[in-house]
Amino acid sequence: RQCQCLDVLYLLYFNGHVVNRDDIKAYAWITLVAVQGEEIASQQRSIVKSRMSSQQLIEAEILFNRLYQEVLL
Repeated sequence: RQCQCLDVLYLLYFNGHVVNRDDIKAYAWITLVAVQGEEIASQQRSIVKSRMSSQQLIEAEILFNRLYQEVLL
């Protein structure tokens, strides 16, 4: 269930529905799903990663680490 909720957050940021499109946030949220073993999340993460700059990827990893501490631990 938690994975489904995190996946919804990813989709909101990835597609820009309800919130502005934000690849950094999309990458961070889908990575949270991926580390829980959801195979499709790894594929989705590759898609969002392909449209990110190296600086955005660094920012996304920082955000992921913060969210991991707050959400999964």
